[in-house]
Amino acid sequence: MNGSALQTVTSLSLRPMKQSSAWTFALALALLRSKPEGSASAALDEFLTQNESILLLPTPFAKSPNGKASTDHNLTKESKQFTLRGVVYSGVTPDDFEMATKISSMLAIALDDALRVIVQTKLRIPIETISERKLELLSRLPDDSALMAGEIQLRTYISAILSEQRTVLSLLVECFSARFDENASSVVQNIGNTVSTGDNFVLHSIEALNQFLQTESEVNESLIQKIIAEEGLLRMTCLIKFIFEVILVLGRSLSVVVQKWFAVMEKHSFLQPSYFRDSKHTSSFLESLCTVTSLQLLQLNHDFGNPDPELYLDNPETFKFVNGVILSANCSNLIKYAWLLICHKKSIVLEEFKEVLALFLQIVSLSETHNTVNQLSRLLSTVPIFDEILGIHKVLFFDDIFSMVLCDLLLLALPLITVTDEGARCIREVFSAAPEYCVQSFFKNDEAARNITLSRAKFPHSLSPFLCLASINGRFALEELSHMKSYMCEFESQEATPKCKIDSDDTDLVETEAPFDIYPPFEGKNKLSLYLESGTKAKVINLNEDSKTIFMFVHNYNGWALLGRILENISKSFDSANSAKLLMLADTAILIERVCEQASVTEIKSILEYMSAYSDDSDIVEILFRLLEQSMHNRCIFQAEKLLNVVSYLMPVVSKRVWSYLSSSSLLPSNGKEGLASILFGSIESKQGHYNLSIALVKFVARLADNCLSDTTDYPESAKNEILEAFVRHLNFILESIVNCKFNEGLQKLELGLLILNVFKQILETVYGVAASLPANEKPTKVFSGASSSIVNAFINTDLRVSRSAELIFQLIDYLASSEVSFESRDPTSFMLNLWVNSALAFSKLIITVRHSEKDLHSCSFENQMLLKLPKLVAIYLKNGVHRKAILDFLSTLMACSGRDKSPSMLSFLGPETANALLLSLATDLDNPFDDFAVKISIYDFLCSIMEANEQGLSVLLISGRDVFNEFTSKKEISTSHQTTSLLDILKRNVNEIQTYPDSVSVHLLDAIALAFNSWTTGRDNDSDVNFVSHLINIVGDFKKPQLSASSFDLTVASYKCKVVSKIAEILSLVFFTTKNEKCEKSVAKLLSSDSFIALLPQVFRISDYDTHLFLRVQSRFERAFPKHKLSQFATSIQKRNRFGPEAIYDLGIMDCLFKNHSEWQDIRHEIMLCSDNIQYFNVQVSLAKSFGALLTTFCRRARTSLSSAYFDLIPVLLNIVDPMDVYSKDFIAQQRFERVELAFYLGYAVSNNKNVEKSPKTAISILAACVDILRADSHIDIPLNSRSGEIHMSLLRTCYLALATLKDSSDLVSTSFNVVGEFFEHVVAKGTTDIIIELQNDVYLSRTKKCTSNFNGKLDYLRLILSILKLILSFDLVPSSRSRLIEMLASKGTIEGLRSLYSFSHLILVNDDPVFAQLSLMFTQQLMLNESFLRSHVDSRLFIVIRESVLSQPLKEGGINIENAPQLHQNWTNGILPILVTCLAKGQCVNEVLLTLKVFSKQIEYCVDLWSRDSSSLKVSSANVLETVQIIYIYQFLSSMAQSQQLSALSPSEVDMPFIPGLDTPQKRDDFVNFISNLLKHPKFFVSRIVASSAEEKAMMKANDKEFSVFARNLIDEVANLKELIA
Repeated sequence: MNGSALQTVTSLSLRPMKQSSAWTFALALALLRSKPEGSASAALDEFLTQNESILLLPTPFAKSPNGKASTDHNLTKESKQFTLRGVVYSGVTPDDFEMATKISSMLAIALDDALRVIVQTKLRIPIETISERKLELLSRLPDDSALMAGEIQLRTYISAILSEQRTVLSLLVECFSARFDENASSVVQNIGNTVSTGDNFVLHSIEALNQFLQTESEVNESLIQKIIAEEGLLRMTCLIKFIFEVILVLGRSLSVVVQKWFAVMEKHSFLQPSYFRDSKHTSSFLESLCTVTSLQLLQLNHDFGNPDPELYLDNPETFKFVNGVILSANCSNLIKYAWLLICHKKSIVLEEFKEVLALFLQIVSLSETHNTVNQLSRLLSTVPIFDEILGIHKVLFFDDIFSMVLCDLLLLALPLITVTDEGARCIREVFSAAPEYCVQSFFKNDEAARNITLSRAKFPHSLSPFLCLASINGRFALEELSHMKSYMCEFESQEATPKCKIDSDDTDLVETEAPFDIYPPFEGKNKLSLYLESGTKAKVINLNEDSKTIFMFVHNYNGWALLGRILENISKSFDSANSAKLLMLADTAILIERVCEQASVTEIKSILEYMSAYSDDSDIVEILFRLLEQSMHNRCIFQAEKLLNVVSYLMPVVSKRVWSYLSSSSLLPSNGKEGLASILFGSIESKQGHYNLSIALVKFVARLADNCLSDTTDYPESAKNEILEAFVRHLNFILESIVNCKFNEGLQKLELGLLILNVFKQILETVYGVAASLPANEKPTKVFSGASSSIVNAFINTDLRVSRSAELIFQLIDYLASSEVSFESRDPTSFMLNLWVNSALAFSKLIITVRHSEKDLHSCSFENQMLLKLPKLVAIYLKNGVHRKAILDFLSTLMACSGRDKSPSMLSFLGPETANALLLSLATDLDNPFDDFAVKISIYDFLCSIMEANEQGLSVLLISGRDVFNEFTSKKEISTSHQTTSLLDILKRNVNEIQTYPDSVSVHLLDAIALAFNSWTTGRDNDSDVNFVSHLINIVGDFKKPQLSASSFDLTVASYKCKVVSKIAEILSLVFFTTKNEKCEKSVAKLLSSDSFIALLPQVFRISDYDTHLFLRVQSRFERAFPKHKLSQFATSIQKRNRFGPEAIYDLGIMDCLFKNHSEWQDIRHEIMLCSDNIQYFNVQVSLAKSFGALLTTFCRRARTSLSSAYFDLIPVLLNIVDPMDVYSKDFIAQQRFERVELAFYLGYAVSNNKNVEKSPKTAISILAACVDILRADSHIDIPLNSRSGEIHMSLLRTCYLALATLKDSSDLVSTSFNVVGEFFEHVVAKGTTDIIIELQNDVYLSRTKKCTSNFNGKLDYLRLILSILKLILSFDLVPSSRSRLIEMLASKGTIEGLRSLYSFSHLILVNDDPVFAQLSLMFTQQLMLNESFLRSHVDSRLFIVIRESVLSQPLKEGGINIENAPQLHQNWTNGILPILVTCLAKGQCVNEVLLTLKVFSKQIEYCVDLWSRDSSSLKVSSANVLETVQIIYIYQFLSSMAQSQQLSALSPSEVDMPFIPGLDTPQKRDDFVNFISNLLKHPKFFVSRIVASSAEEKAMMKANDKEFSVFARNLIDEVANLKELIA
């Protein structure tokens, strides 16, 4: 969807733009051409109104006749600012005033306008003043740097002023052309009508032309004078062309205008070539313009029957003056010829109406008129008038309005001339190029009809006249030749006369009495004849020659059949020396070409059948091929060109025959022999300077390329590939060669380059524009693989330093960057130049894109040369011309290229002066609302490409305005004297105008801002951000997600609207995350806390209006219709940034070519467009959700205290969202769901840590229910924990943990909602734990069998999280039946057995070489043992056997394990095994198993107790050791209590009374233990010195040795003191 369409559906504010000094005529011209609407149109109207007086001046900005400025502002050297036409221009310096004064004198323009242009130029191009230049090196040589700088400034300003004068004229021409345009504003129409009303503008323009021509004779060889002369010639050319257009529209040649024009022309010799010292082409071009203007003023179609004294033909004084000028001046022969015809008609009128025209005859006598006619007749008798008409026609071919006056001249001459072959060809060429109504007027003209009838009667005795006249209109030729009714031929009188008699019905005719054999023209050996039976009527024409008689037989026949035979006859006796035969061949080829242009395929086939009817051994197609070969072999370039055009038009009809011909043709190289195409180009065209054949050949190759797509079955694709590749190599040869070739017509050079690059671009886009993942020879467009490879190799050559193929492009860049305008004088409309520039830059952009799609390629010659051209490319942009967008688009692609990490940066290629100039120019364009939206989009995309390409230096310079060149040098102080220009600040100001932008423009602006904020901190924290952020907040606050209909248009508009809000949310999140501006932070927080914003969030995160059936339906239907292809193969691989529309996903252009003939294609095409819109709207909703998710995440981090309970209520809403699922969306759904679950966790975490927010327990239950739904949906899928779904589950569990924590005081609600909690427990704790243990077992197996390693960290985190959840659930005050159900779930899912198994093989699954899973297994068991039901039913001998017999338990059996030598084993012992033993003893469960286990680990128990008896040098105290000792003493207490209950006690201090606790097994040992501890506690400083760390946290605390460690040491001393009390 284009921007203009979007603009019509986007509500634009009509608030007028305020005019500024940055508004220029060039911007007005660009804006007018873009068809502005809304506020842009209103601003343009205001600008045009205020500058209307300038627009209507033929010489804009000229001084008034008294030599003063047109407006007096009392400007002086001290002026700092001035006002001109309502606009204030500031920043004026004394140097500017001096420069303006000098330029005003040199160019005779107003001082204020000269000063205005200087001020505006300085805004774009930073030119250092002479006074600021400092010499850094002392030299004795004279320093002319200041002089050179001044000269450069003068040239720059003069070029800008002169170029703007032309721009003003172009702006007026646009208004003139739009005077009847209903879509144009009334202001534009009124200005255009002002020009065409009256004769004032024309008279002033002629006088301006006269003044220019008077100064043109001054010769100065300086560069400045050369610029002035070239610009003057170009402006004069444009002015004369516009004078012609206005005169054409006026339609009446007033005496005053005619007299003024011819007076000027007489004075300046009608701008004859001898008048100028310029090139031949420029002089002939100007002369041709003056000639057609003079012809138009002569009013060739004047009606003498209605005299009007105001018209020059009825004004005797003016008539006499014009007559004298034409007879005496050195004017064009065409003017004289036209005047001859007018005088002839005038003399007839004067002779017939002497009395009526008596007053006229008193001044211009009849004899004087006769004398003029006689004099001009004698003068022109030997002049080839038709050749001169063709000459002017060829010079002015670029615009068909000039053909109109030539048509009038030919129609005026028809009654007085005999249409010869040359005349017929001239008429054909002129009328064929004229507008359609001229062609219609030709066929309606009586004299033209008479000549057509006469030429048809002479056919085929005289072939060319009828063929040429018929060729003017293809439809006419088709019908006429299909039904020919007469046949003229010549006989010997003695042979034919005896066979005829006078016709009885019509005595003017004769009737044959015997049959006639009539031989077609060029029939050799009379092999074939047209047999006429007796009784055929004929008209006999006796010639002066006694021996010859011409018969015109009345006979119906098909002219196409005759032409076919004639062409075969020519081919049989091809004679390059027979000019008549060659011209007839060319005329026939042109006729066929014109007919094919307008005929249908069916009609063309019919013509070919007729033309083949009387061929001997081949058909007409074969004959045409033969004639083409003969023409090329005989170096008949003109004929070869015309025949090649015919073959081009026959491609849709006989493509198979054409391909077959090309496979064996000598046109291309074959068997080591050079092709005729190369030979003719090198030996003839390049020497003659005319390249019509090569141009025809390029167009032919374009037709071949079209056929490769449109018809894939007519010829083997492999053969097509080879032929097309050969043609591409030849075209590349031409492209390399024409750089240095001679061109008689300069436009042909550009036309050749334009056509070749268009063909190359079409081929590359066809191959690289689709199916990016496939190699070229496997794509649906594989027929172009060879040709595309040749193009890529020619331009992207990593082995060469210079790309010869691109030299023409580089020449163009050099030309555009220079101040030359000589070429534009040959193309005053700039039509061809603009086409060439756009084509060259578009192709260059594509080449760079293709180059970087080939990942293996290194930096290529083309890219390197383009990087060297960067300053010139920027120079073209600085000119503020029509090529700004094309330049920026190419630079964006060049910047975005990857793979240049080792190459210098873009900034180094630009250099400081160019980079700063680019900064100022971009700033000016961005800050100016009076500009085309397309240019603004290109600027935004250009900035995005810089920031994404990691061009840090250039990014810093442009975005922040910092002087990156002087920042680290001794010149740093220089930068402080200049005002910093930051594009980011300007982008923010653009946001203030965003309501006047269509969404299709706003999205690019916001994208650039988002990247700037994401890349750089400069400019984020200033006060201006408050206003900027407020605008963004207002847009988000007013956003409502579109409610869509089924139309494609609505989807596109909605995509843009959602993308805009998505980008705003992204910017706000970045601002919110980084800003230090309290106002900004509060304003964003206020938005996010508002009820309206929170109410918007569900629809933002929910994808709507996505048709889940459309994608698969379209894909299936496409593949059924085209079984050899898949729809995915046509996915566009060259994506444009932030563009939406029905053709953005799939390349419909290529598919149109391939499938257009299929009956179902149009329906399928429509569905593909709908599918594309469907996909784009889905994607943009995904982006919208991402941006809002990032914004809320930032909210959780920066303003947690601002969160309300509404955000806690939002969590289940987020979790319950179900995304639409189909073949396409499934690749995005997992990520979408993950991000929503992550956001839910962030919200839950933030709210949970905010004590001021009331969290509803019912919402917590809803969160659990939503999580259960997700887990239930995924329960049938085997989800690896390292997958995205595994990550989702982790985030879900974290969120559930927060929800469960919220329910800690709501056990009643938990009980009533036990079905939810129970199902959650089953899925997460029971099944989840079991699944992880099974995965661990599989990992162990795979690691031992396949030698592959696994990452266990994820599973460890998962189990730890489940353990935390288990603790929370078991902490609820549940009824016994509910608790029993939980244990039953564990048993049914195999969780209990799994935990035992996990401990048994945990030595095989190490994390950082530690068996951490063993401790986790024991902690799970320990936690479950808090449940009485579990303790009774599941804690048995199996658990203790696993503990005792596990591999991990072996070191503990041997003893000697402490926190230093085996940290993880010691933790397993102290935090796992011992707590289980203590719990069993405390609950009286499995006592015998506990005692057996204690016996097994007796050495470790004894080792622990003995550690306290160490001497001072080896004693070490740790929290882990204290914990181990405490638990051992607890076990001692339980066992002691059991012994006392059985009345068991020791009889003596040394008797063993506690055999299961070695070290404490006798009273004496226990007393010793107490003494050891008591002694230790008596020396606290020594105690502290013996502390060792049990964990990394304790180690850091000890190293810090701060208050926290003191508290830790004191607590540890208290715990040791408790040991003494426990053992006592």
